[in-house]
Amino acid sequence: MKLTVETRQSVAPPRNSTEKLFICLSGSSESGKSSFSKRMLHEHSANRIKYLKATHCYGTLNGASVTDPFYMLSTADEHQRMQNEIGTWQTIDQVASEGNRISVIESLKHPNLLHSFGKAAIDACIYVIYIDADINIRVDRESSRLNVSGEKMLEYIIDKDSSKAACGLYDIRERADLVIQNNGTETEYYAWIDEFASHVHKLYNSKIDSPGIEYL
Repeated sequence: MKLTVETRQSVAPPRNSTEKLFICLSGSSESGKSSFSKRMLHEHSANRIKYLKATHCYGTLNGASVTDPFYMLSTADEHQRMQNEIGTWQTIDQVASEGNRISVIESLKHPNLLHSFGKAAIDACIYVIYIDADINIRVDRESSRLNVSGEKMLEYIIDKDSSKAACGLYDIRERADLVIQNNGTETEYYAWIDEFASHVHKLYNSKIDSPGIEYL
């Protein structure tokens, strides 16, 4: 097995009149999205934005207001966890105002969020990368990393993938500019990210003389 890249538009984001570039990541669970964003942060001076949220309420779930409608919540516990975390999430408007360097948005779970962000960041280039890997490879990687049984990890990944599919994850895949099948080694993956980052920095003349900011 190896890493393969399917290019839908161009191998790197097209250069336009703006200095702003947002690389939006989506994909299956445990496929390498965090590894991508952390590599861009630590090695290539990009901002790392883990989550986006909406800026206003879209109804209720189990009697409680749902601030982020794009993260499809299936249980009350899941809703409470989101409410506990949401203060640290970056709003669409906040992120859209960033523009001093490349920013990587690590987790897009719903196509409506991508659409809303595109409207808020109308003067920026938004480049969508969908990252996937065979499920057996994902199970082996994560069970080894976390020292848990393969059976338990398989159950966990299937559950997360199902939740993401219900959110419209595969619609994002269809819209993606680039699809990575991350079935290769870590070394191969990082080498590809480094080559991609180098090309993007040249296109956008982005800041690389100081560290990026991490929004968790």
